[in-house]
Amino acid sequence: MNLDNKKAILIIFVLGLIAYLSGLNWQEFTKIDIRYALFIAEMKQYGIGIFPTLYGKPYTDYPSLGILLMYFASLGGNYINMFTAAFPGAVISSITLILIYLIGSRVSKRTGWYSVIISFLSIEYLSQIRGPSLDVYVVFASALSFYLVYTGDLDKKWKRLIIVPLCFVFGFAFRGPLGFMIPSAVTCGYYLVNRKLKQCIIFVVLSALLAVACMAALIYLSYLYGGKELVQCFLNDQIFNRAKSNDYLLYYFIDGLGTYAIIYPLGFLVFIVNLKKLVKNFKDDSPNIHFLRSVSTWMMTILILMTIPGAKNPRYIVSIIPASCLLASFIFVNYDKNAIFDKLKWFLLWTCRAVPFASLLIFTTVVIVFRITKVDISFDAPVALIAFVALSVAVIFVHKKISKEKHGFALLAIMACFMTILQIMIIDPIEQNVEGARKFAVEVERIREKNRSQICFFDVGPDGDELKFLANIPQEKRFIPQFINSSLPSEATPGERNECDYTEANALKLYTKKMLMGLFPDKDESFPKIEPRYLCYGTGKIKTLPKETIYISKAKNFENRIMKELRQDVEIIVSGKMGHQKCVAFKKKD
Repeated sequence: MNLDNKKAILIIFVLGLIAYLSGLNWQEFTKIDIRYALFIAEMKQYGIGIFPTLYGKPYTDYPSLGILLMYFASLGGNYINMFTAAFPGAVISSITLILIYLIGSRVSKRTGWYSVIISFLSIEYLSQIRGPSLDVYVVFASALSFYLVYTGDLDKKWKRLIIVPLCFVFGFAFRGPLGFMIPSAVTCGYYLVNRKLKQCIIFVVLSALLAVACMAALIYLSYLYGGKELVQCFLNDQIFNRAKSNDYLLYYFIDGLGTYAIIYPLGFLVFIVNLKKLVKNFKDDSPNIHFLRSVSTWMMTILILMTIPGAKNPRYIVSIIPASCLLASFIFVNYDKNAIFDKLKWFLLWTCRAVPFASLLIFTTVVIVFRITKVDISFDAPVALIAFVALSVAVIFVHKKISKEKHGFALLAIMACFMTILQIMIIDPIEQNVEGARKFAVEVERIREKNRSQICFFDVGPDGDELKFLANIPQEKRFIPQFINSSLPSEATPGERNECDYTEANALKLYTKKMLMGLFPDKDESFPKIEPRYLCYGTGKIKTLPKETIYISKAKNFENRIMKELRQDVEIIVSGKMGHQKCVAFKKKD
């Protein structure tokens, strides 16, 4: 912990990259990560646009800059795998670790190091970084914005503030309006709570003007690229639909505590314990009080801001993690000798001592039982066993050889290693086994290739589980799928599914949309309309498709969803799973 900043920064960056990228090269894409594999592939096929594409249609949930970095990392879409897709995000997350250290080290180097180590104690945060996530860029933009205003304030170097608006634009470029709102709110909140009203007003006005400029630029580019239809899709996907109320108000204050355990609960506890002192000493600008007040505002601003929209997701508040780490470090450094923190620190360090041994015992027992009962183990048991033994030995070494003043840091570092190893060696392989679709996809593709069949998805997708199938077949063999939906009338005429056809939620939304659409003149576009490239049919379509056609369906009760007169004429040719869903491939009998 006595390293100079340059060496500390290098160590943090390298260790971060190792933790965030180890073991990814052999993993297949699963769950929501599947989309990114197809985005990268379609960027190679259709070219670079302002939005990524799915089935050749712009996917307007976010801009394409993050996908573009993944595209470059995969060497132009030639080497698409989890490692290349996660690489850009892992680099930016490692830089975020450096920012966490630099912010914490303004109080003390111990605070900086503890904050970095604590950042590895959340499985959910590790999981997000070890995948193609666009939210990590918002985390970076928020942390850099805070670092610039906080250190600029302490050092009286106002020129640093010139970079802050670029952080807002950076967040917008990767995540749209959400990526702009969070870092700008963190910056304005810092100045407000520290009673710097002039700077606060300047940044509020500047943020508003920049937000309008960024939105206007993206809307205009959308119009040039796809006309009013694409503008409407963009507004719905990134603004109107996210404003819909579908989660309870305290979602982030209850569910978030479990999602980002143990980082967020510890940080929130430090905030609650110090709240009375922060309010009572509102005008106190001593280093520790100023730090606690500023970082607490960072965390709470994001939580309150993201509580306002109806649509909620744990990914939306991931930018609280650096702030939570910095707050949680106060439990271990405990400058004020708080009795609650002393007891909590003792309990946490006792847990750090016990966890490697308990995990070794539990893990060994589970492996032996699985071997005896011949249950398939999806992870490399011997390597994981060696890792847990090494961690247990490290705990003994710390107890015997490390001075008591450094016990806390050493044990917490061992716990961070344990969580990282748990993610890489146990959780990731199990998740791959549970969520994988490669085996099923390869077998169906083999039959399709042999019989030169076409494939239809039956009550699967679009923009759902069928992506897991498409991502696991060779890129040159991918196709734009057709869908059969049992909820449509059996003899329904084939019709294109219109993803841009949204019902209006209320009068204000309708008025706003019409006002925005009225800004653009009608014109005779020379480009194709932005419309889905796939077709959706009723079950009657099964009678008209060739006998060789393969249908992929969820296994549960699939026969009852087929027309009665066809049930006796179909047979299952492959059983398996796509993700955690059991699926079957069937066709008409010969």
